[in-house]
Amino acid sequence: MIGLLSFLLQGLVKVTKNKAYFKRFQVKFRRRREGKTDYYARKRLIWQDKNKYNTPKYRFVVRFTNKDIVCQIIYACMDGDRVMATAYSHELPRYGVKVGLTNYPAAYCTGLLLARRVLKKLKLDSMYQGQTEVNGESYLVESNAKRGAFKCFLDVGLRRTSSGANIFGALKGAVDGGLNIPHSSKRFPGNDSESGEYNAEAHRARIFGQHIAEYMRSLKEESDEAYKRQFGAYLRLGIEADDIEPMYQKAHAAIRQDPSYTKKERPEVKHRRFNRKKLTLKERRERVRQKKAHYLSQLQKDLAVVQLWVLVEVRAVVHRSSVISGYVLSWESEFAAGFSSFSAELLRQRVIAFKDVITRDSWGPLTKSVRKSVVSRLASSPKGELRGGGADFSVGYMMCEELRRVRCSLQSWVEETWKLRHIRPNATDEFAGQRHGVIDANSAKDRTPIFLYLHGMAFNRAYPHRVEVYKLLSRLGFHVMTIDYRGFGNSGGSPQGEEDIVADAISLLRYARGVAPHSPIFIWGSSLGTGIAGSMVKVLNETGGVRPPEGIVLDAPFTNMLAAAYHSPQGKAMRVVLALRHLLKHIFDSLNITYDSEANFQLANCPILILHSADDGIVPIQLGHTVYTTLKKANVDVTFKNLGFQGFGHDRNHEYPGIPSLIR
Repeated sequence: MIGLLSFLLQGLVKVTKNKAYFKRFQVKFRRRREGKTDYYARKRLIWQDKNKYNTPKYRFVVRFTNKDIVCQIIYACMDGDRVMATAYSHELPRYGVKVGLTNYPAAYCTGLLLARRVLKKLKLDSMYQGQTEVNGESYLVESNAKRGAFKCFLDVGLRRTSSGANIFGALKGAVDGGLNIPHSSKRFPGNDSESGEYNAEAHRARIFGQHIAEYMRSLKEESDEAYKRQFGAYLRLGIEADDIEPMYQKAHAAIRQDPSYTKKERPEVKHRRFNRKKLTLKERRERVRQKKAHYLSQLQKDLAVVQLWVLVEVRAVVHRSSVISGYVLSWESEFAAGFSSFSAELLRQRVIAFKDVITRDSWGPLTKSVRKSVVSRLASSPKGELRGGGADFSVGYMMCEELRRVRCSLQSWVEETWKLRHIRPNATDEFAGQRHGVIDANSAKDRTPIFLYLHGMAFNRAYPHRVEVYKLLSRLGFHVMTIDYRGFGNSGGSPQGEEDIVADAISLLRYARGVAPHSPIFIWGSSLGTGIAGSMVKVLNETGGVRPPEGIVLDAPFTNMLAAAYHSPQGKAMRVVLALRHLLKHIFDSLNITYDSEANFQLANCPILILHSADDGIVPIQLGHTVYTTLKKANVDVTFKNLGFQGFGHDRNHEYPGIPSLIR
């Protein structure tokens, strides 16, 4: 009841900080906001009479740190304060005071040092000697007829001006040194606030450190151990209680004799240059020449080592149903020997291999004239160059820029001429008897592990960032096999649902098991490919027939297709209008598309590695982490690697430097 009453009464409170208040609000100075400057005091310290024109108004600034005392003569200008002279208590060891550099006697010595230093700088040191006999009496310098005394005003900053504070020790030292600083003796040690009488002897004892000497004697009588602990620095220098006053007397005399500042000698520093020195015109031209030479040399090396895309199976079938194309990534050892141009002999070997495939019984739909035309077209190319055809069918994909003109698509030529397509492996059972493939001999005989790459939603298997994954896995010693699902890239037909895409992926696994029965096979699923890999695990678990993969890498996985669409950039409308999410779910259900990775991977019996970047703008990392958490609870052997904010985004997780160690 009380809370309700308070809520109702809130409307009756007058708003004081309204729009008019904030329109007129003026931000305070930065040093006021930081609590470093008292501008109320500063305004009055730098305020100068207008009839004095450009005469500076000097301030005697005293500041204390934990280990030092700083005294300065400063005057204000339009562009900021300017320091005229400075004295530090860490200069006192030069005058014989090596301990107690922040106490009252040290403050007096520092003020005296500054006074004598600034007067010497102005050539007033002989005219204004100040109070040469330190007796603690009140003293105000009198101006000479020739030149007036140097006048300044005490600036204490933010320090409290308590009676007997060390600040007034610096003030007394500066006044005794010959500076004209307006003050009274009410705040000096020895002043009685009740009677108003000033005891100069008490102040003198303070200036010469007699309060320190008395404490040393009393502490020595009470506890010798405490005395040695507290005054250890004094004892190491051989200073006893009776030696303190003579030490300060000698310091005062030494300061008056030579108050000049002695610059500390510092070792010569050899400055190192970390930025690159600007090049001359001659050097820039030489650098361009070297770059050209390096580029040409690299071009020659690329001509010597060519990475090929070897067609897994070469067949042409006249059919209108779904077809799939696929490739194996392998290194051709014969290219490593080095040559300056693409040799005709090497191409002739490829033609023989192609001719062997083209004459098989599986080419039944082709007439003899068609076979003869294709073979003669390849064999008659001068210097082994393919014209009107492509490296996809015979010699592979030439990575070198110089050989791009040689790369022409025989596949497209055949398709456009006879409306034929190549298929690998078949997506439907009706082509089960036509699996005659060509694959590198090393891939079939050795036990080299194979990666099956399942690409994502858009484009095809040859998209640039996917090719980089193939290269990475190849460098790590893996064979790579990949396909375009039906309806993607070079593959014809169109998938009717999730089952068709998964069947295409399983056919690739079945084909790989057939050509390399002893090689361990792993799956790399990227984006949509992770959902396909999960559905593969489910189907293989239910039907059997094909040995499941030995390991799975999930690159940017999601929990299910609806969640991926909801969190994608295109799903922003669904996050605003809830009805759109229900509509999309209805569409996915009608198309039989779920890709429920969160449930499917719980059936996996192999290790799973999840890679996800925190800056993934397509599939958020929380979806990948949800999959990891679910599989961990289901006792699946799963590892999650958060790649952080390194700019990999959605498509470039393979660029993470630690990928080789994670896969191996």
